[in-house]
Amino acid sequence: FDCKCSNVLVQNISISTPSESPGTVGIVPDSSNNICIEDSTIETGHDAIALKSGWDEYGISYNRPTMHVHVRDVHLKSSSGACIALGSEMSGGISDVQGDDIRMHDSRGGIELRTNRGRGGYIRRVFFSNVQMEEVEVGLVARGDMGDHPDDGFDREAVPVVQGITFRDVVGLKVGLAGNFTGAEGIRFGTICLLNVTLTSGEPWVCSGVDGFSEDGDRVSGTVPGTGECREEFFVVL
Repeated sequence: FDCKCSNVLVQNISISTPSESPGTVGIVPDSSNNICIEDSTIETGHDAIALKSGWDEYGISYNRPTMHVHVRDVHLKSSSGACIALGSEMSGGISDVQGDDIRMHDSRGGIELRTNRGRGGYIRRVFFSNVQMEEVEVGLVARGDMGDHPDDGFDREAVPVVQGITFRDVVGLKVGLAGNFTGAEGIRFGTICLLNVTLTSGEPWVCSGVDGFSEDGDRVSGTVPGTGECREEFFVVL
């Protein structure tokens, strides 16, 4: 997609690129709204679906978010990227994203939320449900240290906001690392909700710079000392 797309339906398409083509990307809604991607198969060298909204000071100035995106009934494969990525170019904001009935296989990454200091903007109100993964290296990711900058003009005080993220009914087999939720300098992730998430993995979760709520509503924050693992009280678990 080019920028400023609205009211777009992508339906019943098939995209396939060689796994050794790391720069190939499937569908990229950028600074767009009211997008539906459904009933499709996308297999690419890099990200299969990537939502973006501008890069650092240019995205902040342009100020056009990507919002109201629905991804459903898709089969995805990404050899060197993520099956679904939000960011890291998200300076205009990304919000109101829903994904359901998604199958991912033989990929480096499952669902990734990417940002960095200097981006500004936000990723919020994101809901994924009924996701199946198999042979995925890293299942769920939210990181605040991803992506470079177009030039030296970015504002280091432009700190992105990531909050209101829900993963529900997610199942994964042969997943290398179940999840990596890692903030960065000045960047913390808030209100991440995991509901019925079962990822069969040989490695523990990696977790730091996360804010959340325990099951009884008490607020907690920080990192599990000495382990880097995520615990239930970092999230809303129902």
